[in-house]
Amino acid sequence: MAPLPGRILKLIHDWDEKQILSMEFAILLLQLSNDSRTINEILKQREEKRIEREQAANLAVQKEQEEHAAQIFTLYWNFPIIDDDE
Repeated sequence: MAPLPGRILKLIHDWDEKQILSMEFAILLLQLSNDSRTINEILKQREEKRIEREQAANLAVQKEQEEHAAQIFTLYWNFPIIDDDE
């Protein structure tokens, strides 16, 4: 099966050259429409996967930042306090 843009160009060329009948043209247009829906579905799935990966990366960064903040807080919390009164 030719890529969609190539199939469109061939369809236009063959129609211009009167190499296809009206009924064949309708069938070919239906095939192109199905191809277009398939491509749209593939693109939609890719976008959903990209969003999922981005969300996972954001969560990982957030977790790392929270852990870093907890370490800093723990260091200051455990720092001995100097009492000048003694």
